Amino acid sequence: MESEKRARARRIYNKIIVLERSDIVSDQVRNYRWDGLILDISQAGLGLNTDHHLREGEIVKLFLPLRELDISVPVMAEVKWSKRISSTCQSGLRFLS
Repeated sequence: MESEKRARARRIYNKIIVLERSDIVSDQVRNYRWDGLILDISQAGLGLNTDHHLREGEIVKLFLPLRELDISVPVMAEVKWSKRISSTCQSGLRFLS
């Protein structure tokens, strides 16, 4: 049996999230945004599904929805793992402080 790697309890959080990645193309910064689905969340990070492949070690900006205030808060996160499942990508991200 595989041991649990998480230090913090996670909870199911079935919400749409916006992700953003910045790349340098021809000496110009280009920002790319797309939607993902949060599967679970904890104080340390979250799991999500998206149509875009994320690379381990990549830093992305997440816009976390706060339903109580009807706003989204930008948070930086590091991709800790990522794997293709059929036509989607499932990933685990760690929040950066």
